[in-house]
Amino acid sequence: MAKKTGRGAGRKGTQRSPLPLLFGVLVVVIVIWWLALSRQSVLQPSGTTPGTAPGATPGKTPTVQVGQEVKAELYYVNKDYIQLGKEELAGLVPVQRVLRYNKGTEEEAIARALRENPENPKLTTALRKDLAINSVRVKGKVAVVDFSDQNLYGGSLEETLVLQQLVYTLTGRPGIEKVQFLVNGEKRETLMGHVTIIEPLGRKDF
Repeated sequence: MAKKTGRGAGRKGTQRSPLPLLFGVLVVVIVIWWLALSRQSVLQPSGTTPGTAPGATPGKTPTVQVGQEVKAELYYVNKDYIQLGKEELAGLVPVQRVLRYNKGTEEEAIARALRENPENPKLTTALRKDLAINSVRVKGKVAVVDFSDQNLYGGSLEETLVLQQLVYTLTGRPGIEKVQFLVNGEKRETLMGHVTIIEPLGRKDF
């Protein structure tokens, strides 16, 4: 049989097998797949499934604490009552507020809000910024307001209004009938030297 010569024989001699190329592609695919798995295991905390937030139960929306909210009726001082001195005017005026807070109790959030001047320009507050309240807690039907002993000075009208604002506001909360005032955790005769606060005070005491 005669041997093929020329171009035909040359092409057959130089033709390569496709196996090495397929093997190379397969290796690249395996490497990419392995890298993807490694990245997912690094980003996903242990004990969770993909798409689930840490600490959450799969299939349930995690609860995120973004602060709390309380509706309250806050009592502010009527400026006309102070400036005009007319007894027929209301000394305190209630204002409905929605308060947002991130720490402490509802009553503490309410006490903090009373220290801020209201939006109504005809109203003000007797709770000065330098009057610090250590805590506000509820014990039975009594709210206990603990003042710091710093800057406890003022006239009888100022002291009365401070006490009234807190008493009227806190006794507006469900279940609270009176307010006990303390100074650094202890009972005192007065807050600023004028009004007796040894016993819990209610609205009828003013």
